[in-house]
Amino acid sequence: GASHRLVEGARERMDKIKSRAIMAGIGALLLFVLIGVGLFLLGDSRQSALQKLRDIAIIFIVLAMVLNVILLAAITAAFGVVAFQLKDRIIPLIDDLRSRIVPMIDDVRTRIGPMLDDVTGTVKRVRGTTNFISEEAVKPIISVAGTYSKLRTMTKTVTGKRKKPPKPPVYASAERAARTAPDSETVTSADRVQPVPSVAPVEAAQTVQAGDVSRVTIQDVGTT
Repeated sequence: GASHRLVEGARERMDKIKSRAIMAGIGALLLFVLIGVGLFLLGDSRQSALQKLRDIAIIFIVLAMVLNVILLAAITAAFGVVAFQLKDRIIPLIDDLRSRIVPMIDDVRTRIGPMLDDVTGTVKRVRGTTNFISEEAVKPIISVAGTYSKLRTMTKTVTGKRKKPPKPPVYASAERAARTAPDSETVTSADRVQPVPSVAPVEAAQTVQAGDVSRVTIQDVGTT
């Protein structure tokens, strides 16, 4: 595309600038050597070699200052050229990209915006439905069930049909003895209770009124 061609053109220009800078450096070095040799040969024959080198050094210092000024001017000109290139090439490219991206963003916004609104509305409706069901359906049922339980408990209490608490369990030994004990023996109150050799002591007795005579029913539990 246009951006790829622009990058390739900039790369070629940078390569040309580098090659020119290298050639310019080599030429400047050769020029300095030739100037030094020429100045040394053109010196007065009455001067010593040290005096000739001193004069050559002064000349080179002046030339270096002049070259610094020239290089600064060249660098400034190069920055100016780069700035103009950016203005002429990069900025239009950025504007082109922006002109393409902005409509895409607007298109995505116009398509996704209604979808987000629909999702938000659906969530709100679901939340409202849940609140309505919990307030209007579940809560009355729970209230009616609680009221019915209270009325049922009150009715059982008033009519006496409320279940009595279970009796405490009988000791295991007494229950086992009651299962294995022989039949009850009935004696009158005038009789004397004789101990039975194979029967353990009496655990329980029940008094029964039969006419004028008091009878005692003795249930033997346990055996020796």
